[in-house]
Amino acid sequence: MAPYLLQDGGVGVVGDPQQLDHLLQMLECPICMDVADRPPIYQCPEGHLLCEECNSRVVDCPQCGHALMNSRNRTAEELAARLQVGKIKMCKKVET
Repeated sequence: MAPYLLQDGGVGVVGDPQQLDHLLQMLECPICMDVADRPPIYQCPEGHLLCEECNSRVVDCPQCGHALMNSRNRTAEELAARLQVGKIKMCKKVET
């Protein structure tokens, strides 16, 4: 994997598309099974992730049963953003 500089000055990694897809799947919402790939991404007190739409529809975490507190997971949001940048860069690399 080759490192590259992001526009915000951070460093990202371009890997193969399967690796990027695997990491994005780690952000999968356990209710709708969609990838929570854009902010806001919410979490329960135990750290289980939920997409915005499902977070607004449920009261308790479907994985552990803890009450939800409208707590965002900023790390997951940043990871999702960087993975989307990586996917875009991979697409552009394939097109050229």
